[in-house]
Amino acid sequence: MFRTAVLLAPLVFLGLAACTPQTATRTVTPTEQGVSMQQKLVDVQTVRNYVYSTATRQEALTAADDLVGWSERMKVLFPPDQVSKLYADMTPAMAQDAPVVMARLTTALRTAVQTGTPRQAGEALTRLEQDGCGYCHRRPYGMKAP
Repeated sequence: MFRTAVLLAPLVFLGLAACTPQTATRTVTPTEQGVSMQQKLVDVQTVRNYVYSTATRQEALTAADDLVGWSERMKVLFPPDQVSKLYADMTPAMAQDAPVVMARLTTALRTAVQTGTPRQAGEALTRLEQDGCGYCHRRPYGMKAP
């Protein structure tokens, strides 16, 4: 039996290797939501660079302003009445509440960048990532809003 398994293993491997999914060669066009999320990651990184003294306050403030503006567009990008059809792990309630949470936290981040120290900006950025981004991306179902 062991000998049969050893002889069949390479054939199984070759068979699996020949069955590559069609998506491996197909080009996927990013959605407006995906493109906007990627830009938000750039903004977050810009603020993080300010915290670590590799970006200017003005660059961080521009990024923070962009994050505030994006939080105002969230209901358009993620319509509460359609979101659960588009994203299996997102509920209408999450889509309804997330823009409010993000607006509060991005405004606090902008204020910290504008008037505080890099350390205060870093603390506000941490809250934004944990409670703002994490509101949808890492929050278990049923967990109360921050």
